[in-house]
Amino acid sequence: MRANLRKRLKHWQRPWWRSRTSEHQTGLAIDLASRANLGLEQGFENTPEGRWMRENAHKFGFILRYGKDKQSITKIIYEPWHFRYVGKPHSEIIYKNDFCLEEYIDYLKASKKIEYTSEDNKKFFIYYIEGAGNVDEIEVWAYTGQVVGLSSDNSGGLILTLELD
Repeated sequence: MRANLRKRLKHWQRPWWRSRTSEHQTGLAIDLASRANLGLEQGFENTPEGRWMRENAHKFGFILRYGKDKQSITKIIYEPWHFRYVGKPHSEIIYKNDFCLEEYIDYLKASKKIEYTSEDNKKFFIYYIEGAGNVDEIEVWAYTGQVVGLSSDNSGGLILTLELD
C-alpha cells in the first residue's frame, strides 16, 4: 500500500501537475475520454473518438498538444487525450507539418512571416513580432485583410494573423 501511495505522490509531483502551471487554467485545453476508455490513458488513441480527434481536431482550431515522439521537446509525456485550441489556420499548419506547439513557434520565429492558404481556401499572412510582448499598443496596417488574431507566444513575442480578402 505504501508503494502505491508513493507512486501516486510521485505522479502528482510532476511539473505539469503543479498548481497554476497547467494550460487548462488558460481555458484553451481540454482532456477527452470515451465510453471505451474512461480514464486519461494511452488507450484513448485507439478508440473511435481518439482516432476521429487526431484526424479532425485541426479543422476546428484544435491540436493534439502532446504528441508521440515529442516528449524531448514538450517535456510532457504523450497524452492522446489532451487537445489545445490554437485557432485556425495555426491548427492546420501544425497538423500538416506534424509540429508540436513549441516547434510551430520556433518555425514562426525563424520565418518571421508566412503565407498560408487553408483547407477552405482562405489566405492568411502570419507574422512573428519579436520582443513585442510587453507593448501596450501595436499599430497594424492591413490594407488587404483583417486581423483575425494577435496572441502572445509567452516568451516576449507576438503572433499576428491576417486573413486576406
